Amino acid sequence: MITSQLIRMVVPMVLAAFGLSHAAKASDYYDGNVFVTSAAQAPNGGFWIQVNDTVNGGRTIVSGGAPVFESVNAPGTLVAIPGKNGYWVITKKGDIHARGEAPLLCEGHLSKCSNFPSNPGANSYVTHAAATPDGGGFWALGDHGQVWTAGTAVPYGDERSDTSTVGTAITPTPSGKGYYILMSDGGVHARGDAEFFGSTGGHFHREYNGLVLSRTAGGAVNGYWMLEQDGGVHAYGDAAFLGSTGGKASRVTSLFQVDGGIRYGWVTYDGKIGLSDSYRRGPVTTSDYDLSPVWTLNGGVDKPGTELHTATLGSSRVESWIFWPIRWNGTYVNQVRNERNGMCLEVRSDVLVLAACQQDLLKMKPQAFWIVDGANGTFWVVWAPHPQYYLVKEEGSRLRLLTAGNGEWRTLDVTTVTSEAPGAQWHTWNAVGNQTSTSVPGPETPRQNWVVAATAPVPGSTVRFISMETGYCGEFKWLDGAHHLFQSVCQPAVQPQTFRLMEDGPKAYRINIAFSDSVGAAPAWNHGVMFSAASVRWIMDLSKLP
Repeated sequence: MITSQLIRMVVPMVLAAFGLSHAAKASDYYDGNVFVTSAAQAPNGGFWIQVNDTVNGGRTIVSGGAPVFESVNAPGTLVAIPGKNGYWVITKKGDIHARGEAPLLCEGHLSKCSNFPSNPGANSYVTHAAATPDGGGFWALGDHGQVWTAGTAVPYGDERSDTSTVGTAITPTPSGKGYYILMSDGGVHARGDAEFFGSTGGHFHREYNGLVLSRTAGGAVNGYWMLEQDGGVHAYGDAAFLGSTGGKASRVTSLFQVDGGIRYGWVTYDGKIGLSDSYRRGPVTTSDYDLSPVWTLNGGVDKPGTELHTATLGSSRVESWIFWPIRWNGTYVNQVRNERNGMCLEVRSDVLVLAACQQDLLKMKPQAFWIVDGANGTFWVVWAPHPQYYLVKEEGSRLRLLTAGNGEWRTLDVTTVTSEAPGAQWHTWNAVGNQTSTSVPGPETPRQNWVVAATAPVPGSTVRFISMETGYCGEFKWLDGAHHLFQSVCQPAVQPQTFRLMEDGPKAYRINIAFSDSVGAAPAWNHGVMFSAASVRWIMDLSKLP
C-alpha cells in the first residue's frame, strides 16, 4: 500500500539570507512615495528588475542574460509582455515607458486612455500593474485599490479602501476576463471570472504585497501564493508550497511567476532576487549512470497519440518532463507534462501516449500519477487509479504499465552554461562536428539548454554535457594549437567527452578537462570554447548533482 509519506508533494529549498534586520511596515514604502521594487522573467531566461532606490528615483537592471534595454530612471512597476522580449515600466504617476517589443500605449501616459488623473496625488499613485494575456494592454492598481486600464484590458471592478490599507498587487486570470486584487492587510478580492481561494480576511496586522497564481498542467487556476513583506509565502487553494525566506527577511517587495508557473520568485527593495524550489523536472532516465536510457517520444513526433519510449541518452533530442502536482481525490498526484511541447502523458490501454493536458479533474483519471520516492534521488511512477501498475521499460524501447519489473527512474539536471565575465554562453550550431559557439545570441534566440549528466553515482563524478536540441555530447579536440569544444555523437567511456566541475562560488564552476584540473574552459578567439590554463568561471544551476 502506498502511504502519503512516500508520495512526493513538495521539496525543501535552500535560500540565501538577506541580512536586513528591521521589521518593515507599509509606511516604509507606501508613504505617498511608492518604494516597491518589481521583477519579471524574460522569455528566454534571466530577469528584468525595476529598482526604486530613492523616493523619487529608480533604475532598470538585468540579470541572467535577459535582453538589455534603456533604463527607466523613475520609481515604477515593471510589467513583462507575455511571450515577448519587452516590458512596460509604469511609474507611480502614470507615465508608461515601453521597452523592447512592448507596444506604445496611451501616448505614454495612463490619463490619455483612462480616468487616471493627469497630475495624481499620493492616493492615486500606481502601486502595481499586470499585463493582459494577449500582451496588448495592462491593468494598473492604485494606492486605494483603484483599477485603471490601458490597451486591450477590460475593467472588472476595483477594491476602494480607506487609508489603512494599500493596493499591493493585481494578477489576471488566464482568460483575461478577471483578476485578483491583493490589499496590504492580506485581503484577496476576486473580480470577473477569478475564483476566490481564501485570504487572511484582513484579520492579521501584517503587510502583504505579492500574489502569483498556481495552475494545473492544463492551465486551470487551482490556487495562489501570497507574499508577506518579511519574505514568508502562504499557499491557498491547492497551490503546493515551494518555499520562502522563512519570514527571516524584511522589505521583500514583490512576487512573480518563474518558468511558466512551476515556481515563483521574489525581489527585495534593493533588487536582490530569490527563487522558490521547482516542481520536479528534467529528462527522466533509469537508475543507471552515463549513457543510460531516457524517456523520449517515439520517432521524435510531437502530436497527440505519440507513444512514450526510451532511447539511449545522447542518441537524439532530449526531452524534459515536468511532474506537475495537482489535488485529485483528496490527495496530491502528478500530471506529467512535456516541457517543450506542453502536452501530457496519458494512459491508453497499458501504454503511455501524448495528449492535451486535462483541466477538468473529473476527466483526468488517465493522466493521474503518483511519484513514489526511493533511495538516492530515484523514484517510481505509479498510475494513481490502479497503484499496482508501475511504469516499466520493456525489452526494446517501449514503456508500459506493469505489475512487476525494473521501473526505477531519476531525473537529470538541465542548465545553461554562461561565462561570468563576458556573458557568452555555450550554443551549438546544430551539426555533428561543428564547434560550439559561445557568442551571446540575440534577444530572439532561446538560451540553449544542456543536460549535465554525472557518469557515476558518487560526489565529484565527472560529467557529460549533452545538447538537448541535437542530442550530441560536448567533446574537446585539438585545433590550431589548442583544445577546443566540439559536439559529437555520444560514445561510452570516451575521455574527451567527460569533464570535471570545480565549484568556484554560488552556482559558479570551472569546467576542466577530466584528466587535468589545471586546464579549463574559456571563450576562444574564434567565438568558440577553448581549454587552457586561463580558464573562466561559468554560471550553472546544478543543485541536484550527486
